[in-house]
Parts: sequence; C-alpha cells; structure tokens
Amino acid sequence: MFKKMIVLFLVAVLILSAMGCQNNQTQDDLTFIVPIRIDFASIAPSVDVSAITKSVLRNMHDAFYRYNPETIVPELSMAEEIIYHEDGRTVTVNLKQGMKFHNGNEVKADDVVYSYLRLGGYTDDQDEVLDSAWERLLSPTDEAGPGSVTAIDEYTVEFVLAASAVDAFYSTIEHRFADAFIIPKGLTNEEMGRNPIGAGPYKFVSYVASDYIAFERFEDYHGTKPQVQRVEFKIYNDDNAQFLAFQTKEVNYLPLTSANFDEVQRMEGVEIIEGMSQDIRQIWLNQREDSLFSDIRLRQAVNFAIDKNRILQVANGGRGMILDTHLSPYNPAFNNNLQNVFTVDKDRAKELMAQAGFPNGFDTSLAVVAENQLDVDIATVIQDELAQVGINVELRVLPWAEYFPTVYREFNYEMAQLQIVAYPDAYRMLARFASTGFNFAGTNNPAYDRLIELAAAERDLEQQYEYYRQAQQMLIDDATNVFLMDQGVYVALNNGFTGYVNYPFAFIDITTITKN
Repeated sequence: MFKKMIVLFLVAVLILSAMGCQNNQTQDDLTFIVPIRIDFASIAPSVDVSAITKSVLRNMHDAFYRYNPETIVPELSMAEEIIYHEDGRTVTVNLKQGMKFHNGNEVKADDVVYSYLRLGGYTDDQDEVLDSAWERLLSPTDEAGPGSVTAIDEYTVEFVLAASAVDAFYSTIEHRFADAFIIPKGLTNEEMGRNPIGAGPYKFVSYVASDYIAFERFEDYHGTKPQVQRVEFKIYNDDNAQFLAFQTKEVNYLPLTSANFDEVQRMEGVEIIEGMSQDIRQIWLNQREDSLFSDIRLRQAVNFAIDKNRILQVANGGRGMILDTHLSPYNPAFNNNLQNVFTVDKDRAKELMAQAGFPNGFDTSLAVVAENQLDVDIATVIQDELAQVGINVELRVLPWAEYFPTVYREFNYEMAQLQIVAYPDAYRMLARFASTGFNFAGTNNPAYDRLIELAAAERDLEQQYEYYRQAQQMLIDDATNVFLMDQGVYVALNNGFTGYVNYPFAFIDITTITKN
C-alpha cells in the first residue's frame, strides 16, 4: 500500500511538472495571429509602400529612431546620438554598439551607408530608386553641393545633405531617419524579397503568397524584447471571414467595422482599443488636363453634393471624425478653420454642373480597392449621393493587384478611393499635392508648391505650421479632393491578449502585446 502511494505521488508530481512545462512552453511559444486584407507586392523593405505592408514590416525592421506611440515623437533607437551641425547640411550619427541583424552579424556603419544608398538608388548592384527624398538628399551630382553618406569608423556615419535638397526636406529629416530601415550591406531587393533581414524585434520565418507571413521574436534584439514569441499575419480578403476567424480564436486581432462592432462589444473576454488613425478617407479627383475633373466647377459640385455625415453614419457606424483637409487633428499643423466650407447643397452642385456645361448631369467612375470593405461601403453611399444631382457613377471595384498598377501607378481613373499611408509629419501628407513630386491627384498649383517649399525649409515650428495651414486652405479653395473623414481605429483582442497600442499611422505593433 505504501509503495502504491509512493507511485501515485510520483505520477502526480510528473503530471504537475509536465503541466508546468506545458504552461512554460505556452508562454515561450506564444503565437499572435493577425488577419490582413491584401497580399504584399513585395516583402523587401521600402519596395511596397502600401499601408498594410508598412504596418506589418515595421515589426521586422529598425531605424535610427522609433516613434513613441503616446506622443508620436521620434526617439532614438539604433542611434546612440545624432548631431545636427550648424551648417544645416551635416548630420553625424553614432550607432549603438553590439546591435545585431537577424543573421547574427553586428550592425556597423557600412551597413547604414549601404541602406541609405539603396533607398536613393545609388548602390552598385541595383539602380532602382526606393525613396525619391533620399535620391535628392544624397545626390552626388548636385551642382549646389553634392550629398553623401560616409562611414567615419565602424560605428559612426556622416551625412552631408545635398545643398539644393536641404531646404525641401530638412524640417522633416527626423521622420525620414525614422522611416529608413537598416539592412545588411549587399542585400539586393531580389534577395530581400525572398528572405528579408532586418534588425528589429521580430525576424522573418516564412512567407506563402496569398496566405501568410510569419515572424518570430529576435532574441538578440538590442531593445526591449516583446513577450509574444511568434506572430503570423494571415490573409483574409473578406471581413466576414476575419470576423468568423476571430470568433473561433483562429486569429487574435480584429479591425472592427460598422458591421461587427456591436457584436464584438457583446463578446466575453474581448478587449477593444479605440483611437484615431490619421488615415484620411477621401475621394481623389483626377485633375490632369485630359480629365473631367480638371474643371474646378465639377470638383466643387461633387463636394457640395456629398453628405459626409451620412457616410460616417451609414458606412462607419457613426464612429470616427468628419474632416475637411488631408491632416488629422492629431497633427499640430492641422487647420481647424475649414469646417462647413462645403456644406451639403445639392442645388448649388447642380448650378455648378450647369455652368460647366452639364445641366443634365454626367457619367463618371469611381475606382475602389475590392479588399477594403469600408472603401466599398463608402463608395456605395457616394454613388447614391451623386445620383441625386445627376452624376451617374460606375463603381470600379478592383483587386489590389490590379488597382495598384493601373489606378495608382498609371493614374487610370476619374474618381478614386485610396487609403494612402499616413505619416506623423505634415510634410509627407501635404506634399502629396505638390506638382514637384508623386502627385496622385494630378494637381498643379505653383502657389501651393511654394507654400510646401517654405514650410519644408522653415526651422521655426510655429511658422512652419502656419505655412501648412495655409496650404490646407488652398486645397479647399481648389476643391482638390472630397476629404471625408478619419475613420478611427477600433481593434479587438481575444484569448487573453492585452496591451495593444494604437499608432496614428500604419503600424500594427506586436511588441507591446502581452497575455494575461
């Protein structure tokens, strides 16, 4: 009997021990699964600049700065110190020592030099420009004063910014540094598209096109290691499929929509995080010379015809915030004096159409990304709103793989909905309408261009913000687009996960997530 009790005791100990090991293993192998709507055009850093790609790959990469999610202020990350010299062109960066890439190699100055030359299209092994700002800032042929990036020693890098580009970008240089990922020297876009290597808190594990991408925690990360061991971003093109996967805990993260918000609120064991996004939902109006909307009267007519509040209520469940500009109130350069410029006035819309030669209305089209249900919902309301004034809208609901090359790259559209990546700095938001850069709307206003130039060169922040506010007023004066709303960010976590922090730009940050 005594021996039997001893055996039972030992069995119990083994079971408890096994349970303890299992629990430890659960923590060590903690997996967090996120649904995303569309696949990547490329997983090489800075090649695909879509919002979803940016929001995912930021987990795998690091830069001189990372953003504080509460203040949206760039804080030092890979840099130990950054010195901005009085000449306005020279910047010295002292790297932290001992940092490692995901392949185990130490991060050194030569890697930084290569990373920035790659962005500008100046490496010997590739000539593709990934970032036009760094192409200009590092231009070796700038007649006013060439740009360069040089390794001073193993951990010190010196930038000399091209003289003709400094005024255009200096006010936003910290944000440029924060968005420039550091990768190992010599890796081409083709190699990075197969097996990307960074220096961030998560490292690449595997990628299956149209299915998922997986990362695991990088144990040698130089910063605070996240608790979640493994993260998978799985592609669910349909909102209903995402919701069902969340219900069954197949995924642990869910972007909430007007269709599922109330039901998710009633679910037990679910945490909901709310915030603003800075992603400005809008109708882009193609203003190139051969386009229908090169006529300001038609742009004004569309603006007067649309009831933004109805869109907010019907398409977004009343959540978010109506906006009249391309900046969010999150941004200190936000112009708060633009409300009620285009109030709903369908009679005025008809008058403007008649003045433009369309007394009986006209036909047009609206291009929408098929995988983005909110865009599709908004487009449906827009179609009805414009029909009330005689504008017949054909909805072109296109998969991203078709939308990206034909609409975004080739400007094959009359009206378009597109959620372009939000950034914390006003320059990168408002320069989208300057004729000197990539300009999706096709605007051409020299006075607007000049305001953006003045703001970019201005060192005094308050004066800089004033230029940006004037630029926003000019966007309204020109009826540039139909600025609709910041839809907000509403995210749910299940299965005991907590700690998610919202960023008002494209970043699904896994590093803050823990499990109760």
